[in-house]
Amino acid sequence: MSGPVPAGALEEAVRLIELSPAPAALVSVPEGVVQAANGPMLVLLELAAEQVPGAQFPPALMHDPAARPSGAEPGSFQRSDGTTVEVLTTCRPIASGGGRNALVVAMERPALAGAMPSRAAGYEALTLLPALSFDAVGVVDMEGTILHASASSEAVTGYSPVELEGSNLSSLLHPEDWTAALESMGRAFASPGRVESGTFRFRHKSGEWRYCETAGMPVQDGPAGEVLVIHYRDVTESIVNRAALEALTGRFARIFEFSPLPTALIRNRDRVFIEVNAAFLAFSGYTREEVVGRLATHVFWPSEEERLAMGQALRAEGQVRGFPLRFRTRSGREIETLNYAETMVVGGEPCLLGTAIDITERNALEQRLQQVEKLDAIARLAAGVAHDFNNVLGVIKLEASVLGRNGSLDAAAQEALAEIHSATDRASGMTHQLLMFGRNEAFAPATVRLRESVEGLSSILRPLLGRGVTVALDLAEGLWDIRADRGQLDQVLINLAVNARDAMAGRGVVTIGARNETVDDESSSPGPGDYVAITVSDTGTGMDELTRVRIFEPFFTTKPPGKGTGLGLAAVHGIVIQHGGAITVNSEAGAGTAFTIFWPRAE
Repeated sequence: MSGPVPAGALEEAVRLIELSPAPAALVSVPEGVVQAANGPMLVLLELAAEQVPGAQFPPALMHDPAARPSGAEPGSFQRSDGTTVEVLTTCRPIASGGGRNALVVAMERPALAGAMPSRAAGYEALTLLPALSFDAVGVVDMEGTILHASASSEAVTGYSPVELEGSNLSSLLHPEDWTAALESMGRAFASPGRVESGTFRFRHKSGEWRYCETAGMPVQDGPAGEVLVIHYRDVTESIVNRAALEALTGRFARIFEFSPLPTALIRNRDRVFIEVNAAFLAFSGYTREEVVGRLATHVFWPSEEERLAMGQALRAEGQVRGFPLRFRTRSGREIETLNYAETMVVGGEPCLLGTAIDITERNALEQRLQQVEKLDAIARLAAGVAHDFNNVLGVIKLEASVLGRNGSLDAAAQEALAEIHSATDRASGMTHQLLMFGRNEAFAPATVRLRESVEGLSSILRPLLGRGVTVALDLAEGLWDIRADRGQLDQVLINLAVNARDAMAGRGVVTIGARNETVDDESSSPGPGDYVAITVSDTGTGMDELTRVRIFEPFFTTKPPGKGTGLGLAAVHGIVIQHGGAITVNSEAGAGTAFTIFWPRAE
């Protein structure tokens, strides 16, 4: 028995177990707890897939693999129905980062009985070691003499096991590949536990030169010393297909590889990726090794309903144009795509050539456009209502003033009149907000020295916000000038400061800060350019995420009825956007709020 598989091989072992046609399992040593098992092993042990985690491997088959004298060992266990199963097992230790596991392969002995001499049976058990699950298995010595060939060898080489056993690999391999094969064998024997792989040409019994892919692992065979267990399969078709694809390397392959759109070639019969281009890899987040040869199923397209619908369209028309489909990247993000696909033949194999267009951003832009149109309609309505309402307020205020000059009013009437004045003042404030929100007349931008503007405004803010609120300034040196309508800039800062005061219930600190900032990111908001970042922050209660995402919506307010119009921040947002800037808000419940305005620098 050769040494343990190197650390890091555990994941590979699990993958190979799943591929193996023989009953195979990964088992902890010495506890015998099943870590993973393939379908044939589930049948042998009479286990359901959901029973695998934590299942106990039959104790009669559990031996410390390091103590085994050879690669094959007989054993038996009793099934749940009471029947006894005689098996031959091979066991190989796996080094797995502190834990001890064994890779176990089993074969029912009745299936072996009478099929070959006892030594051949031992070789058959050795070849069950799942270094890789290929089509055929052989055992050779250090000189390349074939000691054993599996029955499946004939399907690959055309020669029966009897014809192969005793011959030398040199008689099968292409003369130009023989030296490379010897070197590969030498590396395998020199590195116990390592799987040595390669691709070589061999002569089929028909006389045709074909390609085989091999994976060899040295195994201790008792008195015979070390032998090399070689798993191999015919990959001529794959290489021919690759050659056929490469034959298209003229124009088609260049277009395929360098297309800016994610493009893939999928084999129809098994839905396996044959090739993908660089744009597909960048789009999906996967490497080429993780995609090519993999099933194109729900891993990439999460909606079974969408996949079935696209499949029906392809079968009916042979192509699809602009089919909507969600695509899942390696990070788990789902992207909305429009898909274009058509069936074609590559290397004699029906395939599907498909490409996808990411429409996630387009859909988001459409939603934003709909929101802008909605806001525009609301703004026009608000402006119209405000003008009419303002006329009504004017009459009320005028009549209230006339009544106020009547000295014969008693105390109750005077108090009622004061309430009328207060209510009309609040209503005037609302109409002012409505008019500002709804107006679409041209604004008058000019070069503004921000430091002077903010310092001058702070003297107005302090009495406006009240004694319980401290106004602090944090203005960086060398601030750039900005282009702004001065009145609208003041309105923005006053709105944000008043909003901050209300969030602090009239007590706390409002800080107005400013710094120069250059944005380089094309995909960010704002876009690339020079800005002065103006921040208005408070020490208030903050807001949760549900509130934050709606904070700029017209008529959305968290204040009690009669205390807020829901138009102040919507107006702020409109003014900033009108000036070519952007506004963001950072807030957490209980941790205060900070609004940051990116105001374009004056040229």
